[in-house]
Amino acid sequence: MTTRLTAFFLWGVVIAAMVVPIALATTSPYLAYRGPLYIAAGFAGIVAMSLFVLQPLLACPVRALIAPATARRWHRIIGASILILILAHVVGLYFVSPPDTIDASLLRAPTWFSLFGVVALWGAVLTALLAMTRLKLPMRPRSWERLHQSIASIVVIATALHAIQIEGAMEVMSKTPLAGTIVAATVCAARRYRSPSSNHIIMAQSIHLRNGRCIGNQCRKCPRPVATIATKSGKQDQRVPPCQTTKTTSS
Repeated sequence: MTTRLTAFFLWGVVIAAMVVPIALATTSPYLAYRGPLYIAAGFAGIVAMSLFVLQPLLACPVRALIAPATARRWHRIIGASILILILAHVVGLYFVSPPDTIDASLLRAPTWFSLFGVVALWGAVLTALLAMTRLKLPMRPRSWERLHQSIASIVVIATALHAIQIEGAMEVMSKTPLAGTIVAATVCAARRYRSPSSNHIIMAQSIHLRNGRCIGNQCRKCPRPVATIATKSGKQDQRVPPCQTTKTTSS
């Protein structure tokens, strides 16, 4: 019962962080001076930004919120949805103002938010292509994970900067908390994420050190020194750190 209540509470916080900025944007006075296509394109970008709140939580799921297998499936679905919404945002703005959209795409626009928007667009496309070709690329799983995580982080940061600098339906009171939330969630996921190759939680060395003791899970980023231990055969093995003497199912 306690776990279920905790899940309801956590989901309530996540949904509020996503929905409240969208609801506040619908009350913006700017909407009175915009056409329907411009409004639709703008809200496609707002919804895409709101969905960024979920992606780090799904990449490194909390068991109280969602099962790992379900999280992986929804991580892919929401990632595809974000890409579609970003493309809808760009296409809608093109039909409203083709010269401005072309200048932004060619990096000729005089505003910084245009540059950040283009970086976020192509970063999202590259992230999607990387995800679709994961099994075909001649890359080690760990290298793929680092590349995917790095590009996704750039997309999130560029999106936050783009939203903060642009003047539109999202005002300071709604876009600043949302931008801070998606960046904070991405940073937390970067320190503690789930490996798609092994399905293990990968924690940063700082988290291991803060725990204060070895958890005995053969952790990939174990910060503790290598020690000489006795193996089952009675021989000494200097390659294994102390925390790898206990075999479990997580990392």
